[in-house]
Amino acid sequence: MVLSPEVINGLFAVGGAFLGAIITGLFALHISRTSKEKREVVVSTSNPSRLLVVHDQIASDVEILVSGKKVDNVVLSEVFLSNTGNKAVENLHFPMSCQEGTQIIAVDALDQETDAPLPGSVVTLQGDQEVEVAIDYINPGEEISLRCIVSGEAPVWSIDLRQPDLRVVHRDQPVASYSDVVSEIVFESLANLPMVSAYLRITSPVFKKFLDRRMGK
Repeated sequence: MVLSPEVINGLFAVGGAFLGAIITGLFALHISRTSKEKREVVVSTSNPSRLLVVHDQIASDVEILVSGKKVDNVVLSEVFLSNTGNKAVENLHFPMSCQEGTQIIAVDALDQETDAPLPGSVVTLQGDQEVEVAIDYINPGEEISLRCIVSGEAPVWSIDLRQPDLRVVHRDQPVASYSDVVSEIVFESLANLPMVSAYLRITSPVFKKFLDRRMGK
């Protein structure tokens, strides 16, 4: 069947109007979501790093003291609190603990951008496996790092962060920084759009890796 130029032009006009309506609708939805008040904190952890390990052959001849405590090794682990909402989150107070076999030596709350101690934060040791964390506030787009020095096994952290009207998202996949947290959130959103997800799966190796990890491959 041969279509006349008038019909073809009409189809293009209808298709363009339809596509424009979709784009306009998506843009309006995006504006609505971003303008709506959103209180959200993403909790994620880093891969543990062994800062100091003593070989078994000389372990009996070497004594390691950290903050006056005798330890067998020294492991660095970080917990990130990222404000991914559009409203400041205030008066955070929560316990953070790790498993038996891991000894907490010290925990510091740091500003992720400056790597300096965070004003208005208090971290109190409650024993070998637990600390109490108090933070005045985290502004939108900001991140706080709880830098933990431990001994023994690599820590598996349990963070019991709760607050009315606050959405707390726990990320299982270790990250290195706030940018990793943000990229995960963007990828999650794109993965829920079938056509976009299918396109990016073919064109973006990073997005394909994210989808495979999401599906447990």
